[in-house]
Amino acid sequence: MQSIPAAGASFPGELARISEAAASARQASHRKLEGILHRGAFTTLILHLAVELSCLDDPDRNNLEMEQPFTQIGPYLMDRIAGKITKRTSHVMRLSANGLHSLRKKLDRLYDDIAFVEALYPKPHLSAYRARCEELQEILGLANDAVVTRRLVRGLVKSDSGNLERPGRHILSWSKERRKEALRGLERATVNFRLASPFWR
Repeated sequence: MQSIPAAGASFPGELARISEAAASARQASHRKLEGILHRGAFTTLILHLAVELSCLDDPDRNNLEMEQPFTQIGPYLMDRIAGKITKRTSHVMRLSANGLHSLRKKLDRLYDDIAFVEALYPKPHLSAYRARCEELQEILGLANDAVVTRRLVRGLVKSDSGNLERPGRHILSWSKERRKEALRGLERATVNFRLASPFWR
C-alpha cells in the first residue's frame, strides 16, 4: 500500500481512485483480522503456545547445547544462517520473485541476529558486515515492494467496474520499471555480501 503514494509522485492527479480503493481494501482486511482475533480458536492457539513455552523450563526438554556460552555456540549458529544465504545467492539472478522474497526473509533474520550479538564482537568488523547485509536487503526490499504493489493493483482493478483501469496501468508500468531498476544492483550487492568477512570468526 505504501508504494502507491510513491507512484503517485510520478503520475500526479491520476491515482486518487486507486489510493481510495487501496484504503478501502486495507480497512476491510483490518476488519477481517479483527474478526479472526476475537474467535475462540485464536484464543485456544495462544493458550497452547503459552503451555509450550512454559515447558521450556523443564530441564529434560532443554537443549544442552543452548546452555553453553554464546561465544562458544555463536559461530556455529551464525555460520548456519549465513551459509543458507550464501548458498541461495550462488545463482541469485536466476531466482524467481518468490525466491528473492525468501532470500530477503533470511537476510532479515540474519540482520536481527547481528543486532542481538552486537555487544559481543568488535564494532568495526561487525559494522562492515552489517553494511553489506543492508545493501542487499534494500535492493530486495524495493524489488519485493514492486511485486506486491503489482499484485495488489491487479486485484483492485479486477474487482472494480472499470474506473481504476487507467491509473492501474500507470502503477503497473511504474512498478515494473521500479523493480527492474532495483535489480540492476543485485548482482554487485550479492558479490559484496559474499566477499564480506564474517565478524564472528
